[in-house]
This record gives sequence, C-alpha cells and structure tokens, in this order.
Amino acid sequence: MIQNENRYPAWMFLCGVLQRKHGIPFTEATLDEIRAQFGFMEQHYGEERRGYHNMDHIASCLKELSHFARLGQATHTPEDSTILAVEFALWKHDVIYDPTKNDNEARSADIAYTDALNLGFGAKFAKRVQRLVMATVHKPGLTEFDEQLIADVDISGMGYSWNSFKENGIGIRREYAHVPDKDFNEGRARILELFAEREHIYYLPYFRDRYQARARANLLQAVEEYRSVA
Repeated sequence: MIQNENRYPAWMFLCGVLQRKHGIPFTEATLDEIRAQFGFMEQHYGEERRGYHNMDHIASCLKELSHFARLGQATHTPEDSTILAVEFALWKHDVIYDPTKNDNEARSADIAYTDALNLGFGAKFAKRVQRLVMATVHKPGLTEFDEQLIADVDISGMGYSWNSFKENGIGIRREYAHVPDKDFNEGRARILELFAEREHIYYLPYFRDRYQARARANLLQAVEEYRSVA
C-alpha cells in the first residue's frame, strides 16, 4: 500500500515520461514495477532512524532540480535527457542509508542501475544513473555536467537559512545517535570544514550565485559550534 500519496504521482509521472522517451508500452506489468519501486523507496526513506536522509530530503532535491530546469537556462541549457536522468538518480541516491556503513552510495547506485533496467530504460541509461548516484559521494573534482548538477542539488540545503541548516544538522545527529557526542562533534566539524575550505562549494554558477555565500557562512558557523562543544 502506498503511503506517500503526494509523492507517488511525481514518481509515476517521471517513469511515464521515461517510458515514452524509450518507446516502452504502458502495461500492467510496468505499472506494477513502478509501484513496487516506489514502495521500496517509501519503506527505506521512511525508516525510523532517518532524521535527514528521508523523503523530505528527496522532495527538496526534486524541487531544486525543477527550479534549475526552469531558471538555470541563463547559464546552462541541459538536454531534457540530462534532467530526467538526474531526477531518476535523485529518487534513488539515498535509498540505502546505514550510518554504520561506508558503502551506502555504492549500494544505492546498484539499486538505481537494476531498477532502471527493470523498468526497461536500457543499459546506457542504467549505467548513467548508477554513475550519477556515485557523484553524491561528493569527492571534489567532478568534471561531467550531469554529475556536477546532481552534486550541487544534493547539497543545496547548505545554502538555506541558518535555521534550516541547523535543523538539518539536528536530523543528521539523530541518524548518528549511536555515536558519542564528542566523536560526532569532532567528525562533523571535520566534514563541514572540508566543504567550507573549497574554493567553490558548488560547481555550477547557478548554485554558486544562489547559495554559495550563505553556505560558506553556515558551514563556518557550524564548525565553530561543533568545535566549541567537542
């Protein structure tokens, strides 16, 4: 049974667009697969331990991507296929999230690959979305436009208001409830400092213009607060 009725239509619409793009006929079998994949995502993103990497984060990412597709044309004119691939990858990019493991992105990427194949979107598309999910590891130096786009979308929340940024941090702390405060504060400060020290937190001018100044200020303030209690 689908619980997130307000999110399911967006997933259904994306799959419908991709089906038409790939010339796939709409059948009961494909509808069952679409529903099954949403149910799997709903189950995992709805895990009790998730305070940040949940359906709200996915919805925020999808909203950012939609804004970029409509407003970012002044600096970039991505093909529809790029937006669709990034959108599909965003749905899948945190589907596996276990704070005690370090292979979450790889496992999520493998699911994105398999799910794309099961929906009939072909090996080329499947490999692309697998690669895009891996871009959310956020290693510096991404060079492909689609990877830069999904990476920027994923961390766009760093450039929201301080209150929003802090609320996201509280959610992440909840996910790491098993980690002692001192260890969490020290580790979190190191991670955020690495982002703050980058010459460019975001790859694309659209995201730099909208979020970079606020993101850097948020990151530096958070690092100071974590270090003050570490």
